[in-house]
Amino acid sequence: MPAIFVPSRIHTRNFILFLFLSDLKNPDIHKKLTSVYKSHAPAPNTIKTVLTASSIKEGHTVRDGRPSSIVC
Repeated sequence: MPAIFVPSRIHTRNFILFLFLSDLKNPDIHKKLTSVYKSHAPAPNTIKTVLTASSIKEGHTVRDGRPSSIVC
């Protein structure tokens, strides 16, 4: 019997990002993940959370205000 692959959070996030950049919408991404990972697929709300994270859509942006670390 083959071993069951359980994806890590990083693997799942990267796969969601890959499918998003391949112009798939949230429901299509969920269908694809469910067909591949079966019961280990993330919930639709998890996919939505990953795709609405500012780090994916906008990348790292410089913001005004106090810096998080001081450079000497």
